[in-house]
Amino acid sequence: MLARLHRLMAIGVIIAFGLNTPANGQSYANNPPLPETAPATSVYVADLYRSIAFCRAIGRQAYMVDCLAERIGAVAAKMPASGDRADMRAALATASRELGAVANKYRSRTQSPVNMTMGGANSMTTTRPLRGIAPENLNLALTAALTVMAQTETVLLRSAQTSQTRALDFQEVAGVIGSTKVLLRSG
Repeated sequence: MLARLHRLMAIGVIIAFGLNTPANGQSYANNPPLPETAPATSVYVADLYRSIAFCRAIGRQAYMVDCLAERIGAVAAKMPASGDRADMRAALATASRELGAVANKYRSRTQSPVNMTMGGANSMTTTRPLRGIAPENLNLALTAALTVMAQTETVLLRSAQTSQTRALDFQEVAGVIGSTKVLLRSG
């Protein structure tokens, strides 16, 4: 329990001081994944929390599903494709693809895709334009997105059971993914 508290405190420091933002100001899409030996999970957890906060801050419910798809995909792309976190990366990449498919299925034919940016010390910009959901399809899209997030959370928790060395890491990421359900239900 004490180790978990220390990790969460470290995540708070990372978020507060922007230690997970590249020093060169480039987006994560231009940076290689962190090495497996780095305390990377804390960075990934902080990135996921920042991504959720970003999607919440844009304040446009129609773009929420695709925002989560894009941001979760950006975090997954930073993770190593092999090693202890490969299952974590795969689960997040799958969630990103499935959320993207939901956004595409229920997209608006009248709303133009838009890039979103958040300024400040920890500025963030989407790596691609986000598709808006048609107003008449919003509840269907949010329900489908909730299903994707619940399935992803389950996959991560099951993966935690198979990797004792990374169980806490998988549980923390699953907790972050689970927190998106509140955001999606608020629509």
